[in-house]
Amino acid sequence: RTAPLAAPLPAPASVPVAVPVPQGPEVPDGEVREGYEEVPTVPWWDRPEGLDERRRGRPGGRLLLYAVALLAALLVTAVVGAVALG
Repeated sequence: RTAPLAAPLPAPASVPVAVPVPQGPEVPDGEVREGYEEVPTVPWWDRPEGLDERRRGRPGGRLLLYAVALLAALLVTAVVGAVALG
């Protein structure tokens, strides 16, 4: 008798697997739910007005700020290095 050469293939990730739900007061006995639940999200362009008043800028504003700060730090480092080395 020989051992199998390969392990059995797992189920594809896109197919939900039914798993038993832990029993609690709100779950009927023996109920089975999907292995994952879809959480609906709303993209930033479809959000209602006034949902988040403190983020008025464009979505890439924070990334642009970080890029400018990094460029300024590199420029300061280059100037200090040039002055120190003559």
